[in-house]
Amino acid sequence: MDMHRTMKSIAFFVYPVLRFPRNNRQYFLTEELLARGWHVIWLVPKSGINEGVPVDDHILHYDDLNIRGRTYLLPIYLGLMLRAKGIKYFWLSGWVITAARELSWLVRILRVLGIETIYDTIDPVCEFKLANRELSDSDAKSKCHKAMNSIYGLCKRVLCVTPEMKELLARNGADESRLIVARWGVDRNVFNRAVTKGDLRSKLGIDKNIFLVGWLGSMTEFKGLREMLLPLVERLAGEGKIHFLIAGDGPLFGEVKAWVASLKKSAVTLLGRVPYGEAAEFTAALDAYLVTTNPDSEYARAICPIKCYDAIAMGTPLVTTRTPATEHLERMYGNVHLCDYDIDSLEKAVREIADDIEDIGKSGNKKLNEVVSQQGVSCEIADMLEDLAEGRN
Repeated sequence: MDMHRTMKSIAFFVYPVLRFPRNNRQYFLTEELLARGWHVIWLVPKSGINEGVPVDDHILHYDDLNIRGRTYLLPIYLGLMLRAKGIKYFWLSGWVITAARELSWLVRILRVLGIETIYDTIDPVCEFKLANRELSDSDAKSKCHKAMNSIYGLCKRVLCVTPEMKELLARNGADESRLIVARWGVDRNVFNRAVTKGDLRSKLGIDKNIFLVGWLGSMTEFKGLREMLLPLVERLAGEGKIHFLIAGDGPLFGEVKAWVASLKKSAVTLLGRVPYGEAAEFTAALDAYLVTTNPDSEYARAICPIKCYDAIAMGTPLVTTRTPATEHLERMYGNVHLCDYDIDSLEKAVREIADDIEDIGKSGNKKLNEVVSQQGVSCEIADMLEDLAEGRN
């Protein structure tokens, strides 16, 4: 393998499950890089499972090394394997490893072996823990930032999903020269009304004339479930022709389930986890899509949840919390209703959509395809990697 091809080479790290869409950012980037002549492999443990990601020709299996000392032995093992394959760049997803000690060993050892890490933070460790109240005091917070900033400084590039997240990491001490923005996107081959099949309303027995309001996501602390979503449901469910559809899983699912059961209103349907293949059908069925992020943390103010883009892509009216990171949605796209973080504001938006539903329509947003589709974002990331490989930055 010549040096040029070695520079244009990358490995994606998967542990323990290769899952679509959890790793679809890597999948679309793989397609784009292969089209540009890059050498691409996916590192997957031998005990791992491929749940639908079509990259079998590029998978390199590795032994799990579930032994004492794995924290540093696994990086050495992987690094030597990658160096033998002529790999220059190592893609690390923020969904794969979150322990700072493991991250530090991995990035440091790979760097010694001449392999540069591209770290896609997605949910940055410290900021995410703070939002979920997992860091209890200032000392723990300081230690977390110190550890993660050291890791960021060892990476060739650190991806942030919004400009606001980039600014937040920089304020918290990260090396700004390493940070770049790469928004999270949707697969426009899936979130497209023209190809969406299935009728969720019929499956659930919900009449087509019912105004259907939905919420879907991971049920965690900063999602506004207790403070906004459930009180709004209690206020509006069953009033006139409004029905609420709540879906997802996570730490608060049991609490939400018990609350819905105690409510005893037939105009509320609680689903569990909705697989990615069914998320477009869920979104298409709704008359209004709620994203009730609690903006009381810096993390929450800096994210623009992917569910917002799901709704926009499908042309489903979006009702979401106004934050610095979501304000661009209002400027860029139609059918976006930004609200203050209070029940009255959310209720007003939902009622306005219900009153004007005939005029609003649901057509999908073509502009989204040019801005934050997975395909479009992958092109932008590939451009960055090409610049690195060619020594242009």
